[in-house]
Amino acid sequence: LVIASTPVMVLLLSAAQGHERITSKKVAGLAVAICGVVFLQISPARSSQSSLLGDIFILLACLAFASFTVFGKSIVSQYDGLTVNTFAYAGSGVLLSPVTLWYGAQFNFAGVTWAGWTALLYMAVFPSLLCYMIYYHALSFIPASRIAALSYLQPFLATLLAILLLGEHLTTTLVIGGLLVITGVLLAERS
Repeated sequence: LVIASTPVMVLLLSAAQGHERITSKKVAGLAVAICGVVFLQISPARSSQSSLLGDIFILLACLAFASFTVFGKSIVSQYDGLTVNTFAYAGSGVLLSPVTLWYGAQFNFAGVTWAGWTALLYMAVFPSLLCYMIYYHALSFIPASRIAALSYLQPFLATLLAILLLGEHLTTTLVIGGLLVITGVLLAERS
């Protein structure tokens, strides 16, 4: 549920930078979509073992991504998506290298199967590199809050794919939550 605050943070930061105006339609759309995410999260099939520290880290990650989106919008007007992604990933790699080296020293790389390495390669290329290239290309044409509002579709699509691919069951909360998410995103996107 903390992750659902990201599009709100994007809208507030973007408005503070003078890039966008906060309109009643945007606020209503974000609110409806957040309600949909709440419905998806209260599904009886879900269990929660959250911690305050974990929630704080997620909140900081959301704030970082919101900042990345809003400040990235002005950067994409000067540089293409590939350049922005290259610097973002290189900078992140440098910042995370101490943690990576620490955990890497204790990890059994030989125990990773070919399927594991293939999944890692897939995650690096498609959801990371390719999707962020598309994200920044879209960001150069569309307001940041409209793009961020699309993130509300993630829990809905993940749940829908779980039904189709994993055999999970369709529930009332999924239907209500999904309809609210889609309605909220459409409302926010049309503002």
